[in-house]
Amino acid sequence: MRKISNVAVAATVAIALYFVLAWGYDGLRILTSPSYGLEDVWRSQFVFAIGRLFNLGPWKIPIRWP
Repeated sequence: MRKISNVAVAATVAIALYFVLAWGYDGLRILTSPSYGLEDVWRSQFVFAIGRLFNLGPWKIPIRWP
């Protein structure tokens, strides 16, 4: 088996770092938001559309407290 070149390793690490930073920032923004990131109209409509598609509502999601 041939060794992976340093350029391929660097590109893979760069892509992984990009996704970690972009999604990490977005996740942190959503978790610290008072409305859990749903203040954006398009994002909230997407969440509600997925809920309607699978016939889910807030009362059908099981929440268990430790």
